[in-house]
Amino acid sequence: MDWPTFVLIGQTFTRVFPTSLLASTQPSTIGNDYLLVGFKGKSKLILENAQRNISYIQQSENVALSDPRLLYRLVLSEDLRTLFGQGPVNTDNWPLLEFAAPKLMHHADPMIGKNILSEKWLMPETINMIRQLIEDVDAQIDFAAFALSVYEPFPKMVVLSAATPPQKERFFKLMESYCADNPLDYSFFQDEQLKQRCRAIQIEAIQARIDSMPDKAVSYFYLANLYDDQGVLDEAIASYSKSLQFDPDNVEVHYNLGYSLTSKGRLDEAIMRFTEALRIRPGFAMAHTELAYALASKGRLDEAIMHFTEALRIKPDNAKAHSNLGGVLSRQKKFDQAIEHFTEALRIDPNFADAHNNLGYALARQGKLDEAIKYYTKALQIKPDFADTHYNFGVALARQRKFDEAIKHFNEALRIRPSFKAARESLQKALFFQKKMQGQ
Repeated sequence: MDWPTFVLIGQTFTRVFPTSLLASTQPSTIGNDYLLVGFKGKSKLILENAQRNISYIQQSENVALSDPRLLYRLVLSEDLRTLFGQGPVNTDNWPLLEFAAPKLMHHADPMIGKNILSEKWLMPETINMIRQLIEDVDAQIDFAAFALSVYEPFPKMVVLSAATPPQKERFFKLMESYCADNPLDYSFFQDEQLKQRCRAIQIEAIQARIDSMPDKAVSYFYLANLYDDQGVLDEAIASYSKSLQFDPDNVEVHYNLGYSLTSKGRLDEAIMRFTEALRIRPGFAMAHTELAYALASKGRLDEAIMHFTEALRIKPDNAKAHSNLGGVLSRQKKFDQAIEHFTEALRIDPNFADAHNNLGYALARQGKLDEAIKYYTKALQIKPDFADTHYNFGVALARQRKFDEAIKHFNEALRIRPSFKAARESLQKALFFQKKMQGQ
């Protein structure tokens, strides 16, 4: 519905229940579903009543609620007259809601959540209760258990930086139990140890059940993504391939498989996967970008340029495609064109370290060393352990005969990547010329 219709319902409800409150049905607090709670007489929430009745909900196997106080976190407003204001109400004689419903059935209005947050009112006792629940780590974990029982994990459920080792382990156990039976959006969780443990449990659970799972294509795809996130690329490739046996035209599987094959250096196979993804969905900009990258890695530069160009036609603000296209043009010594694309990549994403490095390289090849050094410096501010930039920086400084500084950057490149042959050779040359300048 839209906000005016939401207000109509709220005004009608408060006409019948002058003492009422608005709550969220979702543990993450603001979502698409809300609960209007009306009270008889002037009484509002009475915690003692809930504490007496908590035993009934605790008999349920579907909801984990250890303390009724946790539900205070769902309360959004305790003054609905102020929230909804004055206006028309829905009656049998004036069924305004029925008139609005068909038109608004599939309508979502972001103003509902914004207006609730800006106009809500809570009693001081409620505010204090919610603050205590949010600040207490054990209460955070208890609320997480409730959220997981109603299948709604959400970001920052528990502030792990404030948790003791036993509290952290308790939350991890909750998440592991949830992960064993449910798919998970891993972007919710910033703790790498938690991600690793959940992925390992999900991999084990899916492997044990996959023969009985109804949609094997989806199951193998999810399993492959877990392997990919764990960096186990051979297993990821095998699972993506099995998923395609059950659903040969799944464009996302072809794309992900191509990406994993590229990471393994199996470029010919990757090119086949990206090409197949584009056969199924010709306007798939990311597939054009990754296909172009694989083709460029094989030295098929003209074909790569064609696909980078097509990716940018479909999605002009693709910073990665601009930067990679600039890289191919640099390899063809078309530095003016390359610089245009690197500059555009940085307009789209000013913190794109690769584009800063690549632009610096193109400028250096044109002899504009001072400008190049500015971009190398920026790249290292964003990404200090960028071995290629340290090497390029060293080369530019050596060309300016600043051998002391160049040597520092070559050494740093080798610290980050000990097998960096070009950096080692350039370091030896720089040391030679440094000694020569010192008259040794």
